[in-house]
Amino acid sequence: MSSPIEEPVIVDLGDGFDAMIFSQILEMDESTHDRSFSRELVVDYLSQARDTFTNIRIALKKHDLTELSNLGHYLKGSSAALGLANVQVHCQKIQQFGKLQDMEENTLEPPQALEMISKTLEALITDFEAAEAKLRDFYDGFEGLSLPAISQGGASSPQQGAEEKDDDEDEYETDDEDDEDADEDEDESDEEEEEEDVNEKEAHEKGDKAESKP
Repeated sequence: MSSPIEEPVIVDLGDGFDAMIFSQILEMDESTHDRSFSRELVVDYLSQARDTFTNIRIALKKHDLTELSNLGHYLKGSSAALGLANVQVHCQKIQQFGKLQDMEENTLEPPQALEMISKTLEALITDFEAAEAKLRDFYDGFEGLSLPAISQGGASSPQQGAEEKDDDEDEYETDDEDDEDADEDEDESDEEEEEEDVNEKEAHEKGDKAESKP
C-alpha cells in the first residue's frame, strides 16, 4: 500500500510576502527542523539588497537613469524569487522610471523620473525592513539559525535617505556657486588683458609719433 502524498506546508509570513513562493523555497531545506539551506539564500539576498540600495543612491547622485533601471530590474528578480511581493513592486517601479516611463508607460522627463525614483526608494526600504523583520522572527525560531546582525553598511532608513538627498542638493548648489565664481574671475581676467592691450597700443602710437617728429 502506497503512503499518502504529503500536502506541501504553506508558511505565510503575512502582508508583503507571496506565501506560495516562499514556501517553495522552504521545501528545498532538509526538513522542517533544518532550515539552513533557505537561510543562506535569505542571508545572501539581504546583503545583496543593501548593496543595491547603496548603488541606487550613487546612481541617483550621478543622474544615471540607465543604471537605476538596471538596478531596479536586478533586485526585482531576486525579490520575486523569495516571495517579497511588496519589495518586488517597488523595484519594478524603479526599473520603469529609469526608462523614463511611468507605470502606464507615459513618458517622463529626467528630473521627474529621478524624483519619483527617490520617493520610491524610501518606500522600498520601508517595506524591505518590514520584510526583513519577519524573516528574522521566522529563523529565530530555529536553534542556531538566527540571521546575522545588520552590518554598518546596511540599509539606511528613509529619513537617512532624505538627509542624503538634501546633502546632494547642497552639493549641486555649491558646484553652481563655484562655477559662477570661476566665470566672474575669468571675466575679470579678460578685462585686465583688454586694458593691457589698450595701454600697450597707446604706448606704441605715442612712440611712433615721437619718432616721426623732426
